[in-house]
Amino acid sequence: MNFVKYVGIFVLFMVVAVIGLIFFSPKENSFMVNIDIQAPMDKTFEIATDYSKIPEWFEGVTKVSGDDKGVGAKYEVQFGNGERTMIQKQKITALENNKRHAYKGVVEDYIEILSDTEFERIDSATTRLKTSINLKATSAKSRLFMNNKKQLKGQYVKNYESLKQLIENN
Repeated sequence: MNFVKYVGIFVLFMVVAVIGLIFFSPKENSFMVNIDIQAPMDKTFEIATDYSKIPEWFEGVTKVSGDDKGVGAKYEVQFGNGERTMIQKQKITALENNKRHAYKGVVEDYIEILSDTEFERIDSATTRLKTSINLKATSAKSRLFMNNKKQLKGQYVKNYESLKQLIENN
């Protein structure tokens, strides 16, 4: 009987711990990612804003479908395949040639993403991308995802390094 009592106490403790972790997790995270790319502004902007190229540099993206390139254009970005597929619906909120690209992305009942990238000409052969990212949890399970800001930012840095290689090698 004592064994059942201890198992019950342990299970209760675990449930309270998970609920507490969710309750105290941040609802959103914001950070900046900057990278210098050894390529002219025109080339950098063209490749970085070409949605068909996203699977080549953004880890986990398997497919992109959607409209043309203007403000208000909508895209579906698919992560994974099969049972583990996640669809992020994106809408371009700002697009200024060789200056700025911004979008709002939503994974229903999970997360909302605001991304705003400025393109800065350093010299004729170097372009700096300065991206502001805001991630907002829209469900209790996604709040747990917000706990590790360092890992979230690290993934974006890794993706931007892949983008840099794609642009510089093209």
